[in-house]
Amino acid sequence: MFSIKAFDFTLNNLFQEKGNQYVKMGKKHYSDAIDCYTRAIDQKALTDSETSILFSNRAHVNLLLGNFRRALNDANDSIKLSPSNIKVHTLLWPCLDKQLICKL
Repeated sequence: MFSIKAFDFTLNNLFQEKGNQYVKMGKKHYSDAIDCYTRAIDQKALTDSETSILFSNRAHVNLLLGNFRRALNDANDSIKLSPSNIKVHTLLWPCLDKQLICKL
């Protein structure tokens, strides 16, 4: 059982790192980054704090793509898992701001 958990942890880290690389490659690769972060989240093998980071990473990419509702949902999920994640709080305000503007 330990080796399977270690493998899942490593696989999650690989997905996260690959997602980070896709973000650095530019807008054409943002959907690939979202896919990597989603796959890492779906593995459910990380701590709440680590999963919170994945949600905040995915929120950031969704914000860059203009997917404000998805970004807001991911930001909220991240905060639920780790309220002390400062990065996600900085993402939350632009999401809320864009949501309000879209409703006007």
